[in-house]
Amino acid sequence: MERKRDWTRTATLALCVVLLILSLGQRRRISDLEQDVWNAQNSIMDNVSSLEAQVASLRSDLEKADHLVLDWSYTPALNRERRGLDVEVTVKLKEWTEDTALELLWTSLGSTDSKGSLPLVYDGTGSFTGKLKMPLNGSRIVSLEAAIQNGETRRQESLGDLRDTAMLLPVQCDSYGISGPEYEQSKDGGGVFTISNFHTGVYGYFDKVPKTTDNTFRLLRNGEFVAELAAKPGGEESNYADGELSAEPAARPDRLQGDYFGNGELTTECQKGDVLTWTFFCRDESGVGYEFFLEEWTVEQDGLSPNAQGAEWPKLTWD
Repeated sequence: MERKRDWTRTATLALCVVLLILSLGQRRRISDLEQDVWNAQNSIMDNVSSLEAQVASLRSDLEKADHLVLDWSYTPALNRERRGLDVEVTVKLKEWTEDTALELLWTSLGSTDSKGSLPLVYDGTGSFTGKLKMPLNGSRIVSLEAAIQNGETRRQESLGDLRDTAMLLPVQCDSYGISGPEYEQSKDGGGVFTISNFHTGVYGYFDKVPKTTDNTFRLLRNGEFVAELAAKPGGEESNYADGELSAEPAARPDRLQGDYFGNGELTTECQKGDVLTWTFFCRDESGVGYEFFLEEWTVEQDGLSPNAQGAEWPKLTWD
């Protein structure tokens, strides 16, 4: 009887082992199947994305094939006489005749939208050119369309947008750094504001570092100049490695930017409610002055509150 019990226990144990092995095998198979399903889903999603991209590309190619405009370009330049910006626009057509006429339709997208048109001059080779006169009072983007007239047939095609007015200037300013600001408040409610050790980058619309003079960091209090510090050209490494500045601006390869530094500080006394603006001023080769907004603060009861840049920047000086 005892032997029979031992045999039963052994058989039961063996059966449990077999079931355990089968269970582990099933789990592995289920895991493998789940992985196969996951891989298949990813593959399907990749294929769908690829097909969508191909369809979008084909649609774009078909739309381009239907367009009469082959290419277009623009070149901005300051107009000192009227103190504005001239943008020469050139449109190249795929097909044309001697009677083809092209009109540039523009829409200014800003605080107050405005529209207009400009007839473009035919050069005899399928290119049409005209000069769009743009104001500089405030930031705006201009949307352009080409109206093409062939006999009694007229069609309009979208060209795209001109960049923000400020980004069409021959001198632009970006990527600044500063130590501070520091504000020491006095018992009478006033205080002393200080910023120090500045740097900023100057770059141009064209693929070169613009040559500028009178490079200066300025501090304004309620719109009035209270302090300034000459900015010197040089690379950041040479500036902080040995305390000396190189003779020429250091051009950054990504967009040919010249770096300018100011070693020192700008400071002024101030009261609650005063607006303190830090700017960078320079002149281009034609003598036009540019004042760029870098940062601004309002003196509050408990310290300084930063302000956003207004649409009036940069400010140009023509004299």
